[in-house]
Amino acid sequence: MNNSFTDAYEKILCRPPADVAETEGNFPDVSSPSAAAEADLQAWWAAVPPGSRFTSREGHRLEVHHPGRKNTGPGPDFTHAQIGFNGEIIRGSVEIHRHAGGWTAHGHHTDPRYNDVILHVIPETDPSPGTVHTRTGRCVATLRLPVRRAGAEEDLPLVPAPLPARCRDIYGDEPSAMAGLLWLAASWRILQKARALAERAAAAGMEQALYERIMVACGWGGNEALMEALARAVPCERLRQMARQHHRLPEAALFHMAGLFPESPPDNDPDTLAYWTELRGLKEQYLPGLKRLRDAPFPVRGRPMNRPERRLAAAARIIVRTAVHGVEDTLLKPWYAIPANSALQTARQLVALFEVRHGFWESRCGWTGKPLSRPVALLGSDRALSMAGNIAIPLALAHARVRGSVNLERRIAECLRNFPAESDSAPLKWMRERIFAGHYPFKPGFAMQQGLLQLYRDWCGFNLTCEDCPVPSALKRLPDGLPREAQSR
Repeated sequence: MNNSFTDAYEKILCRPPADVAETEGNFPDVSSPSAAAEADLQAWWAAVPPGSRFTSREGHRLEVHHPGRKNTGPGPDFTHAQIGFNGEIIRGSVEIHRHAGGWTAHGHHTDPRYNDVILHVIPETDPSPGTVHTRTGRCVATLRLPVRRAGAEEDLPLVPAPLPARCRDIYGDEPSAMAGLLWLAASWRILQKARALAERAAAAGMEQALYERIMVACGWGGNEALMEALARAVPCERLRQMARQHHRLPEAALFHMAGLFPESPPDNDPDTLAYWTELRGLKEQYLPGLKRLRDAPFPVRGRPMNRPERRLAAAARIIVRTAVHGVEDTLLKPWYAIPANSALQTARQLVALFEVRHGFWESRCGWTGKPLSRPVALLGSDRALSMAGNIAIPLALAHARVRGSVNLERRIAECLRNFPAESDSAPLKWMRERIFAGHYPFKPGFAMQQGLLQLYRDWCGFNLTCEDCPVPSALKRLPDGLPREAQSR
């Protein structure tokens, strides 16, 4: 059977996701010069050029193969660093402090997120002789970095420029081989999402599986796990029942369970008071015994436009939109239009399904404060596009596979090829610089971005020196353009 989604990528390139925090046996004690460890780096250390050599306080011969990538979230300052310890390349995280005592003062010695740190970098001017340890008791190598003048480090970039990937020299000015490889990676990535969706649907039903993915996609500031817990605490069928009772009842339920519904009425403006009063009345009438989620209230972090109240309201509006026909049928409807939609029309209709309106929350970022000067969509165009590409297209593919519809699967592939690109995320910007020297050699699209993200996950994101990377050899084996062997199941 000829199809457009294939496992060919898995056979030639896929590898298990990189696990920085490996088993404890991979992190030997570095108290003696003959031992080695794994680490991550930070701040001005990021500007240390590859090939730089140092000696750690413990006597280890260090060679920087790559200083790592700046970590903007919780955990060590740099991740995926590659450092030679006495001739052996070690991968891990690096933590940098102005004073050695910062390791203990910040609680890193009890925090499991720092168990993979292989190097602790401090200025040579720090007189502290102390040795730092991870939560597991492993001694971390310490590097006293030379500092020539006060403030000199602050002028150095916080993020190292990515090393040019070796595959850049192979595809050169002819991007057809790279385009074929990215399609293999993208189609496999979407296929895996379709399989994961089908697996969850087998356990909880397709409506619930889709609802959980919608809630997670509406997550904010690292709270995606809380959104998934909320989706399982208030099942999709129950929320659809609420929507049929009153279109604002799902909002009342989600706000209350997330701990984001004020106990007392806001006093900032009449519209807010009227909205709060309406939700409270609905909650008391229909949901008198509803309890909060155990982890409530949800933490509020991130940009004001991504406040949890706005994201929960968006999720509630999507469920209200699908209350009558169901989430699955609503998301599949564009594929069965008569006459049939073009690939671009289908893509636009799928994105539109996630563009929701809400008169109150489009003009506010929270329960308090002044209204916004102009309405702002609850879900930006990029988020709506991402949800359509990562939820609706995998659903359609899973549906086509269940029906055995080769024609539908080909239409899905054509839609994926024509699906518009998102704005480049940080990993995509990094990949664009590393592989394409900052400029895409072909028109970017959602499929190409998915392919790049898959390569980033499997190889480029952690294998910063291209060591043992199979991508260059795979490029040489691929025929021009989209590979024909990718068309078979």
